[in-house]
Amino acid sequence: VSRVVEETAGEPADSFLMRELLLPMKVQEAAFSRCPRNHPIGATGLYIRSRDMVKLGWLYVNGGMYEGKRLISDRWISEEECGGLAFRSCGVDGLRGKGGMYGQMLMFSRDKGFAAAWHSFTPDRRDEGLPGFIGGLF
Repeated sequence: VSRVVEETAGEPADSFLMRELLLPMKVQEAAFSRCPRNHPIGATGLYIRSRDMVKLGWLYVNGGMYEGKRLISDRWISEEECGGLAFRSCGVDGLRGKGGMYGQMLMFSRDKGFAAAWHSFTPDRRDEGLPGFIGGLF
C-alpha cells in the first residue's frame, strides 16, 4: 500500500503522511519502518507515542476532522466503518480498534465519542483483559 501512495503522491508514504496527517495533528514524534529497499512499510511499522496515537482514534471519532480541518475524507471514513479497512470491531457494539506488537492498542467509538491508546508489553502479543475492561465501561 505504501508503494501505491508513493507512486500516487510522488513522494515516500511516510513523508506524505507526516505532512498531510501527522503534522496537522501536532504529532510530536513518529517514525516508520522501512523495507530493505528503503521504502516505508505500509499497514504496519508506525512508531508513535500513546498520546499521539490516540489522536488518530479521535480523528475517526470526529468523522475525519481535527480542530476544524478535514484531514480524512468522508468517503474514507464511510469505507472504514463499513469494511474495516484499518480497524476491526472489538466485539463490543461500536468499539473499533487496531493492535500492534506486544500489546500496543488504539480503540475508539464514534457512537460513544471515545478514544483511548496505550502501549504495554505482553510476551504473547495479547492482552485480552484491557479491551474487555474498556468494553465493559460501555
